[in-house]
Amino acid sequence: MFEVPIITDIDGCVSPKRWAALDLESLEKLKSYRIFFASGRSQPYMECLSQTVDNREPYIVENGSAIFSSIHNEYVWIAPTVQELARVRDEIVHRLSSLGQLIAKIEPGKDFSISCALYSSNKSLISMDESTALIEDRLSDLTGVSILHSNSAVDITAAGVSKGRALQVLSDIEGFDLSAAYGFGDAENDLSFLSLVGTSGCPSNALPSVKGQVSYCSVQPDILGLLD
Repeated sequence: MFEVPIITDIDGCVSPKRWAALDLESLEKLKSYRIFFASGRSQPYMECLSQTVDNREPYIVENGSAIFSSIHNEYVWIAPTVQELARVRDEIVHRLSSLGQLIAKIEPGKDFSISCALYSSNKSLISMDESTALIEDRLSDLTGVSILHSNSAVDITAAGVSKGRALQVLSDIEGFDLSAAYGFGDAENDLSFLSLVGTSGCPSNALPSVKGQVSYCSVQPDILGLLD
């Protein structure tokens, strides 16, 4: 087994995209590596994925809001600022429900953050850049929140929350050296942890802004790029 820690995002890196079928043959190969998942996804989803690849390592959920340990079946760290987001959560949801002709679909199952995608009245998906700008404007007077986007959703988290901050805590818990670790991501919300590891990489489907800041860009997409 390859024991060097590998920290990877999920959507666009392990799975092709949200709702896409998983490459089970490639997933099987991940069992040979020490993988730490770091995703915007919820804890139940990541528990299922970890079980699929027989991975007992802790994982970073909701873009760095918390770290969950499968072995202890509990959160071993929750960002201190999460309480501030909880205080204004209902107000955020209310404002997202009143964006004129746009429809905000909020991802269910998240405890510490809010993820959503915006659609037009004819059910066309609004681009992530445009959606982020609209949501930033709608929430501009609220303090204690951070707004970023992946390739599939706009993520509203507590201020100061990031995958990078959570990874620093995780490396302390697990006792591994970040300078010797590998990182793999495809979107801007991955840059906070990609900048901390000794070797960083991305798949061919990564955003240009990510490709310009990693050690290695694979010519293969998602999980094939990770294995590459």
